[in-house]
Amino acid sequence: MRVQEIIVSDNTRRYLLVDQNGEFVKPVVKFLKYKDTTGSARNTLRSYSYAVKFINNIQSGMISAN
Repeated sequence: MRVQEIIVSDNTRRYLLVDQNGEFVKPVVKFLKYKDTTGSARNTLRSYSYAVKFINNIQSGMISAN
């Protein structure tokens, strides 16, 4: 998984989580869109994206939780 930064039509940055196949992780995209529409700051959205990626890496055994 990786965090993908995109620039949308009004030149603002958005952050999305992309899986190993290059597809967006839909539940995370929906959550981030909700947080964005409710006024969360860009850095908050970015942090959430990296946090979900980190949690996924722990669950998949890529890194140790200790």
